[in-house]
Amino acid sequence: MQSNWQHNTRNTLKGANSCNDFFQSDQFKDQHFPIKIPLEFANLIDKNNPDDPLLKQVIPFSNAQNQAEFSLSPLGDEDNAPVAGLIHKYPNRVLLITSRVCAIHCQYCFRQNFDYSGHDAMSNWIAIEDYIRSHQSINEVILSGGDPLSLSDEKLAKLIRNIENIEHIKILRLHSRSIVATPSRITDKLVKLLTKTSLKVVLVTHINHANEVSEVFIQNIGNFTNITLLNQSVLLKGVND
Repeated sequence: MQSNWQHNTRNTLKGANSCNDFFQSDQFKDQHFPIKIPLEFANLIDKNNPDDPLLKQVIPFSNAQNQAEFSLSPLGDEDNAPVAGLIHKYPNRVLLITSRVCAIHCQYCFRQNFDYSGHDAMSNWIAIEDYIRSHQSINEVILSGGDPLSLSDEKLAKLIRNIENIEHIKILRLHSRSIVATPSRITDKLVKLLTKTSLKVVLVTHINHANEVSEVFIQNIGNFTNITLLNQSVLLKGVND
């Protein structure tokens, strides 16, 4: 497996100019949500197809408009954050904001308007642990972001050890878009970490179209054993509708 994921994460198209040069296009326009496309993902896009389903996910919407009846915060995270870095919507599970970073900026991102200020589960762990321990009904911790796999293997290991030490937590769930956008992120250390933990692990990939599934991804994802693999897709016009 590749071990150069951090280099690949930095090897990224940022901003309209670099994207227009790469795709030989004039479709990209800088808007409020910064453009960010790792080359591992960009190389899967057909430059000759303006309707490529992967391209449509990363190109800013020129006709995007704010509608009075819609919310810029569709998940309602801010209203369900009793502790900074922790979101508690359902009785038996909590979600941790582990990072504000993601390898790719999808233009439909539900958290593109989320205020990450102070919401860092890593630096606020003591308060988060106290909250979880005081709510015995919680048996599942979800790692989200940003993307939890933007953390190094070492930081992720430390966080998982802390979660393991809370006796009533049985399930660890990770949601990741980076794992398909930069499949080199699946390192030997990551595989060992997620397959050897005492927690039941559920890894949820965010894949919206079959063209995102590269040979590298297929090879690397097959190294996960004894964990549950799920996928969560967003229904997108012109992509998977």
